[in-house]
Amino acid sequence: GGKPLEPGAVCPNGGRLRPDIVWFGEMVPMMEVAAEVASEADLLLVVGTSLVVYPAASLVNYIPRHAEIYVIDPNRPEAFFSSKVTYITETAAKGLPKLVNQLLTNF
Repeated sequence: GGKPLEPGAVCPNGGRLRPDIVWFGEMVPMMEVAAEVASEADLLLVVGTSLVVYPAASLVNYIPRHAEIYVIDPNRPEAFFSSKVTYITETAAKGLPKLVNQLLTNF
């Protein structure tokens, strides 16, 4: 990990740098690889999303039946219903530390 990317940062050649994320409306790179990784997961964390932006939201469909799913979002996403989901209706900043402590305690 390098230092955080500042808004408007440019590379030595003058080209604008961007964070390693997918913006709305962009294709998800390596979606097939992500689906394969998801299909082997024991645990899925969904953090801060409504689960309505596709194709990334479709990754939940690849999770094995045995996998645990945790959704952390202050607004419970209505797009995702499953009996195997544990909802943590908090911000990521509050919900993630709580979940980590819970998982470490049960480990």
